Amino acid sequence: IILLSNSSQNKESIIKDTLIPLNFKIDLFDDIISSGEILKLIKNNIIIDPIKNILDLKNCYILSNENDYKNIDYLELETKKADKALFVLALSIKANLDKIEITNISKKIINLQLPVICTNPDEYVIDGNTQKKTYQVGFIANQLIKNNITVRFIGKPYSLIYEYIKNKFMFKK
Repeated sequence: IILLSNSSQNKESIIKDTLIPLNFKIDLFDDIISSGEILKLIKNNIIIDPIKNILDLKNCYILSNENDYKNIDYLELETKKADKALFVLALSIKANLDKIEITNISKKIINLQLPVICTNPDEYVIDGNTQKKTYQVGFIANQLIKNNITVRFIGKPYSLIYEYIKNKFMFKK
């Protein structure tokens, strides 16, 4: 069993912050692979991908809620205000933002013309606290693409995460 997640958390954080509190038996899983784990593997040159060139710029504007922000220390990025950044790392957004606030975030990034790495292509999610449908960074990423901003997606359904699994476990077609 492979646990596959669009979370920006790496494997260790998912185990500690999510699976253990939910009383999952970790040894049931052959592997735990998240968008955050893929980012970590790219950063450490285990996965070779052009996203590494963007990460190496270091100076980034991070689009995230407070929970995800703490999970990216392993990337060794220098977080900057948007106007001083060289790229945007889109991890997540606060669950209570409305469409006007989302559009304002998108406009800010469009005006800067920065490349974007998006760990979660989902446009909407169900917020675990409120059980309501909320926007996710994939919604913003798609607005950016419509305005000719370069966006690199990491999470499912995009191929990078699946290629890693296929290569790691040597699945045959």
